[in-house]
Amino acid sequence: MLIDENDKLEYKEKVSNFLPKEIVSFLNSEGGTILIGVNKKKNLVGIINIDETKREISDIITNQISPRCISFVKQFHEIIDGKNIIKIEIKKGNQFFM
Repeated sequence: MLIDENDKLEYKEKVSNFLPKEIVSFLNSEGGTILIGVNKKKNLVGIINIDETKREISDIITNQISPRCISFVKQFHEIIDGKNIIKIEIKKGNQFFM
């Protein structure tokens, strides 16, 4: 069972235009985790195209956030209850990101 969202955990059903802001928020605070493939009601909806979604997230990390944050953000493919989920772990940054 998934826990409720909090200041260290966010659920996203899919990658959206808000993802860069979410990542930056965690970089500029104490860090956190974003699970892609889980909706706000904590239902596992899964990701259909894992490789494409991971590339999209990598592009966001590389091209939409400055300064470079690649060493603070890692993504992992996980399977939870038979659903493909992408887990993005974000460490607290050592500078201000935007």
